Amino acid sequence: MFEGGSSQPAVSEADSADAPPRLGADFVRRWLDCAGAALGLRAEFPFARVRRFGGQARRVCVPYLSYAHLDAAEAAALLAGEKTGGSLVRHLAALPPDAPEGTPVISAVPLFLWRDADDFWEHALTANLRKKIRKATKSGHLVERSNLPAAARDFHSLFAATMHRHGTPPYPRKLFEEALARCGGEVVTVRRGDTIVVAYFLLHDREIALFMWAGFNPAEDAGYASLLGEWDSIRDAFARGCRWFDLGRAPLGSPAWRHKQYWHPRLFHATTTPPPGGSVYSRYAFASRLWRRLPAGLARRLGPWVVSHLPDA
Repeated sequence: MFEGGSSQPAVSEADSADAPPRLGADFVRRWLDCAGAALGLRAEFPFARVRRFGGQARRVCVPYLSYAHLDAAEAAALLAGEKTGGSLVRHLAALPPDAPEGTPVISAVPLFLWRDADDFWEHALTANLRKKIRKATKSGHLVERSNLPAAARDFHSLFAATMHRHGTPPYPRKLFEEALARCGGEVVTVRRGDTIVVAYFLLHDREIALFMWAGFNPAEDAGYASLLGEWDSIRDAFARGCRWFDLGRAPLGSPAWRHKQYWHPRLFHATTTPPPGGSVYSRYAFASRLWRRLPAGLARRLGPWVVSHLPDA
């Protein structure tokens, strides 16, 4: 089913797995439209104005994603002469070899190193990982993909509950509805029978598949099912002609980060210009503990308002 392919990666001289992925400018425009429609943010390409809790607004390029269409040098040039703290540009950089645990890290698979999905399956993945994915299929797990509006509703229900357990305020459902319409959004669900075990929300730029958000059913064991959903999404990214499969941001050394390493990604430091004042994870650690204590219904209602006031989250 998944076998075949060549043992030689197809890499042109222009390709480099050391250069981090960057979004296209057109995708950034469409994402800003999504954020504006869902969260009321005012766009001033390539920025959106995010009003902090103290009332002062900050321009962010781009809110709620880990990087934009600019590298560090371009970000510095864009902000040259601007007062410190007025604007924030997200981008990726090389991960220092001595980066401490907790550093925000993007794990991104360079698909262009492989001829196709079969080649990647056969020569990039371990025999143990292939065995786990096959086991998920044999045990009756099925992958479904949808970009219909109803998919955003089904995904958001599971996503919001998962974020509450993790101590993170959820985005509004409207953001996902807008992303389905404007940003190549897609909901991927892994079911066993009529039960959703895990659901993912992806965005698709021309060259990048962004495996952005997930929701897990606490009553189900998502172990092998999550690997099946990830593999199916990687295979789809190959079919779309994507160069990168972005597995998302996680703290270096965390369980979430370790899980992403199954796919042998390249690691990049998710940082900003100007440089962040400490780790985003440590900055919100206390608030995260408090958020878990809120009633689930209240957390779901307050979440969109909270995230609309967090320019650096």
